[in-house]
Amino acid sequence: LDAPQRVIYAGTFSKSMFPALRTAWLVVPTPLVARFHQTAERQSCTVPTLWQQTLADFIQQGHFWRHLKKMRASYS
Repeated sequence: LDAPQRVIYAGTFSKSMFPALRTAWLVVPTPLVARFHQTAERQSCTVPTLWQQTLADFIQQGHFWRHLKKMRASYS
């Protein structure tokens, strides 16, 4: 992040995985994590928990980064 920690990065997995996934991600400065977490808890989530956990496992096991690498090579 930027040094003054004013930038929030946002993205979605629907472009890099498949459109039906409709799951987003945020990179938030450390001082704002608690506030964003509280706000997220109050929002209704339309993504099934199973999909969220499957995506988390996919990322943690390194499959997502390998997928991105293959897609970048394929589209370049």
